[in-house]
Amino acid sequence: MDIIGSVKRGLGNAWRRDYEETKLGWVCIRNENIYLGPKYLVAVNSPLQEPNFEYIYNYSWRSDRDLVCKIYSSINGFNVFGGRFYVPGVRSGLTPESLLDYFNIPIDISVPSGHEFPIYAPTAGLVLGLSWRSHEGKDRKFHDILDEDGKIVSGFFDCSKEIFEVNYDFNEWIFQRMNQACDQFLSDAQDEGCLDKFSFLLDARS
Repeated sequence: MDIIGSVKRGLGNAWRRDYEETKLGWVCIRNENIYLGPKYLVAVNSPLQEPNFEYIYNYSWRSDRDLVCKIYSSINGFNVFGGRFYVPGVRSGLTPESLLDYFNIPIDISVPSGHEFPIYAPTAGLVLGLSWRSHEGKDRKFHDILDEDGKIVSGFFDCSKEIFEVNYDFNEWIFQRMNQACDQFLSDAQDEGCLDKFSFLLDARS
């Protein structure tokens, strides 16, 4: 499992653009348009520290704990393209020392896997990823849930029981979501009239 490698592969050469290491991870791709996202469009957080694994297990439900441990031993979540796709993490115990550090504070796992757990989820597992897609004429949350067999089942589980995707390869799942989030971002940038400022994303993935 190469999570960081999959994130970088999804960005192509663009992961090197404006790259900055922080105390809590790293960021890249500066953005000056507040309507498209934060100042840095990609934030990848450092591995989760051992004392916090019990916390994440509380929200893992039936998910394979060994696999959850492998995932969070590599990252404490990440956020790409202004939240168009993110993997939640653990906020507790993080002490930012600079403004850049704040970009690496994850959305806490207790939100999607706790009090906002989707009511139509087909399994009680860790909500590993969240993105947004159009469904029945509305933009809705698209949940990626890690089940007890180690596969990722995905759908609009706030409003439907239907499973739209099943992924068995964790790295390929990240790569797919990275590409989808990038496509959404570029479409929004075009709507904002500033696609030319991010044309390097097209070149980086070609």
